[in-house]
Amino acid sequence: MGSPHPMALRQRGVALVEDGNSHRSAAARFRVSVRLVNDMVILKRGTGGLAPKAMAAVMANGLVWGLDHRAKARSDPERPGRELADHRGIAIHRVSVWRFSRGLGLTPEKDLQALEQKRPEIRQAISASRDANRSCAAR
Repeated sequence: MGSPHPMALRQRGVALVEDGNSHRSAAARFRVSVRLVNDMVILKRGTGGLAPKAMAAVMANGLVWGLDHRAKARSDPERPGRELADHRGIAIHRVSVWRFSRGLGLTPEKDLQALEQKRPEIRQAISASRDANRSCAAR
């Protein structure tokens, strides 16, 4: 995804148009498209400023996650998938939600079974049972 055009370029292009030059001549002078100059002039007239809008994160599967979705996902990691499925009627695969969560630095919490298996006495019992199963299979 590209980044917004620099503010200096935006200001100079709009200033050139406001001085009486055409949109085409401003675009040719700064080597940008006429559409960019048109959009910047419309933005300046409408809002009074030239600041770019906040950019959304586009995932590989084509879903767009805005800043508000990211904040909600941090508070409830399962929410993005449910929200898209319930409110927007979009079917979303659980892997897409997992990739989005991973991008935010959210990881699934470990369940008790996984933590229990890290205890030394449990680990020894598991390896002993595996050894017993291997010796039975070798016969």
